[in-house]
Amino acid sequence: NDVYEGPISLVACTFLLTGVLRRRQGLTAGLCGAVFCAAPMGLGLAIGADTLRPYAIASCLTFFLVFWKARQNPVAACVTAGVVLILGQTFLVPPALWKERSFFGSYTVLDRDGLRIMMHGTTAHGSELLADIGKKPTPVTYYSSDGPLARIVMAQASRPQARIGIVGLGVGALGCYRQPGQVWHFYEIDAAVDRMARDSGLFDFMRDCSADIPTHIGDARVTLAGQDLTFDLLVIDAYSSDAIPVHLMTTDAMRIYRQRLAPDGVIAFHISNRFFDLQPVLARIARDLNLQIYSELYTPRPDELRPGELPSQVVVLSPGADGLKKIVGSGGWQPVHADAQAAWSDDYSNVLGALR
Repeated sequence: NDVYEGPISLVACTFLLTGVLRRRQGLTAGLCGAVFCAAPMGLGLAIGADTLRPYAIASCLTFFLVFWKARQNPVAACVTAGVVLILGQTFLVPPALWKERSFFGSYTVLDRDGLRIMMHGTTAHGSELLADIGKKPTPVTYYSSDGPLARIVMAQASRPQARIGIVGLGVGALGCYRQPGQVWHFYEIDAAVDRMARDSGLFDFMRDCSADIPTHIGDARVTLAGQDLTFDLLVIDAYSSDAIPVHLMTTDAMRIYRQRLAPDGVIAFHISNRFFDLQPVLARIARDLNLQIYSELYTPRPDELRPGELPSQVVVLSPGADGLKKIVGSGGWQPVHADAQAAWSDDYSNVLGALR
């Protein structure tokens, strides 16, 4: 239920160093080296540091120095690597309420800082306040009521029988903004995520707000291309991790989204990301397809943040200005202008060029 083969392979590879069958001494040296490597991290835990990053960096540097020194003694190198990895897993990885691994990665649910969090690798993909467990939940993280995603969804509330599509399920938090008479559809590539959100009993968003909303399992672009549905709002919420789905952000993909839009429909991209700046990518696509485009970087002051709330960045696009009037008339929306670089397509993309 997790990616164990990586650390195991790293430890096993130390036995490929020359002389492993000839030199069996080194157990004591390996244990001493492991303690020496783990000492900075242990110091950080002992003094209760707010962040362990400096100690983690120090531990990694110490580990590589010790490993290099012990490269001629494979037993010592292997013991050092093994003990350090075991200590890290034991003391640094928080206990999980739920873990599952699928083709698309490993998922973990854990409780931390008053939140129940669903992690995909090292990226949080949804949270619920622990105080809300067992009752109707309040959307938090990127989906709080003051944030741009929530305001976009609520701007559709005045539309009779609004049709809304959400690409990227997470824990289903956006579904709690659905109004009576609206028709919603979720799109999620990984069935494990849908099971976690609906059936694990760990989160309440789907149970209390979205139990009757269908989830279309599969690649959203392929699924949308094969449907006859049309949407007043299509939210693409699949870009918060370090493995971005490039094929959902190309001119070819955008043409498919436009085919699924009502005449004055809106496409919203949630592009909050630690690693990539995707606003210029969308601006170039909008330029080539003659779309209206606006962006909001929602960054309230720390004293204004509600419990569990996070800053977020959202870009909205529409074939015409009418669909955007109710959205960009409030908040911090700004028009976006494209540079002269080429837009991403199915034949060209430049992920390295989008790194922050």
